[in-house]
Amino acid sequence: MPGVLLYKLILTELTRTLLIMRAHLLALVQQQV
Repeated sequence: MPGVLLYKLILTELTRTLLIMRAHLLALVQQQV
């Protein structure tokens, strides 16, 4: 079922993006302190 693979791929990309954004935010907060 291609739909499931596409869904998993999108979910993986979203998760990676969120993790990267969170890492950048943490870095910014640490720089300000």
